[in-house]
Amino acid sequence: MRKRRFVKFVSFFLVYMIIAGSMYILPAKAGSSKNVIDNASFEQELDTSIWNNPNGDVLVEGGALVFPQESTDVTGLITRINAKNSGYDTELLKADVQMQFKTLPQGETFAIVFGLGGVEALMGEPGNVEVQFQNNGGLQVGVKAYDLDGNAVEVVKPTSCGAVGKVKVEASISADSVLTLQVGSKKICQTELPVSGEGRIGFLQTGSCAVTVSDVLITIYEYDRPENCDIYEDFEGEAINSNLLTAKMVFPSNIYWPCKMVIEEIDGNRALCFQNTGPSYIGTMHKYSNFEITFDVVQMQKKTEKNEDGKVTKPRNTNLGISFGDELKDYSDYGYLTSTDMLLLEGDSLVRSFKTEMTVSAKDKGYPYFSASEGKPFTVRMSVIDSVITLEMKWTDEEKFTEIMQYQLSGTTPTGYVHIWTTSTTANFAIDNLSIVNKDKEPNLIEVEYKSALVVKPDDYSYEPMERVYQEKTEETGFNVYYIIPAVASLCIIALLVALFVEHKRRTKNRKGEGDTNES
Repeated sequence: MRKRRFVKFVSFFLVYMIIAGSMYILPAKAGSSKNVIDNASFEQELDTSIWNNPNGDVLVEGGALVFPQESTDVTGLITRINAKNSGYDTELLKADVQMQFKTLPQGETFAIVFGLGGVEALMGEPGNVEVQFQNNGGLQVGVKAYDLDGNAVEVVKPTSCGAVGKVKVEASISADSVLTLQVGSKKICQTELPVSGEGRIGFLQTGSCAVTVSDVLITIYEYDRPENCDIYEDFEGEAINSNLLTAKMVFPSNIYWPCKMVIEEIDGNRALCFQNTGPSYIGTMHKYSNFEITFDVVQMQKKTEKNEDGKVTKPRNTNLGISFGDELKDYSDYGYLTSTDMLLLEGDSLVRSFKTEMTVSAKDKGYPYFSASEGKPFTVRMSVIDSVITLEMKWTDEEKFTEIMQYQLSGTTPTGYVHIWTTSTTANFAIDNLSIVNKDKEPNLIEVEYKSALVVKPDDYSYEPMERVYQEKTEETGFNVYYIIPAVASLCIIALLVALFVEHKRRTKNRKGEGDTNES
């Protein structure tokens, strides 16, 4: 029995670790992101979440993509994923495929096309980069690009690459728009393109080309540039801009009072104060991918404060954290648990990654921010750029930051909301001069109007006294009609008990009568 329980425990533990590990190493696809498409996308049937088959005539047979001889000029297969220049990656895309030309009529063209503008795009459209295969007494390959006006540019003239049959194609486009192409063992080109190559990848043709495509390995780099705003909030206005920021005390403290999260004056400047709050946050109203957040911690309770009676009025602050890649802008519970990660500034001047458990000492870097003897305001700056997380710190009156921690996520740069959290049961600190800056290449910034988050109390409503009809009758007669309810209930109960008693007597008498008959 003990052995069975041990085996069950080990099995459960391994499953839990696998699931937890997969949740960490596969963050949300965003930012600079590498997407791989291979044979698994058509192993049994065409995965329509990855491919679009506009005319519905491309088939899957024997684990391969089959373009039938009845194909037309609208026959094609196009990826739903866009290749986008990240600004950080050296490659834009790479495609390795094997093609078997069963029928390639002279005068017709079968092409691998890059830079497609939509899932129903066709050959010859602006932005296309077309690796074209034709039959001219043997297999020939050439490259054409189409500028934004739709004008064709011959990048590579048709070049012989063997007999019409099976051929392996390796193509890549770099971030600086250089096409490298190899067909079989022959290197065809390494040349700069007149267009970027950004867009979808597809297999298109002019018609009547019977081709089987297999051994597919396509790598597409895309870049998520979510709409957002650069933010600077000094808390000097009447309230924060609710079109940019949101703030909430998720759980109040049940122990200490007053418990509040308000903008108050500290040393001549207004700041956002967390006073005896439970888990609370201030966060963004828009999602961010690559970004940098900076804020001053102008006050932190480093010693427990008591009144003259020895009662605790302000416990020492436990932590504050910065989470990113968050799923929601607003939470009613511990939302940081679903974040990609959160950096916690804890007691003893330690900085910890919530998900990786990586911990470093800011004190060792010269910033004992939790030391009661220091008592100085400090500034925190954290950036998330191309999956690299960097936390820096300085005393607020210093000019330069010092790096405290840096690490890289094992996946891609996440996209999500950003929050400053307190996760403890009681928090006491204040922040000021909050800024969040978009660090995407060519950021997708939008303008928003100011909308005050101040909750305005409505004017007191003027109530008219209601006529109390029954009360007036009570005063006149000395009798309260509400007494009728318990009286009626009591009478009903008594009647029910009497009925039950009578029924019991009747059944007892009947049983006795039946007994006498049997004895005789």
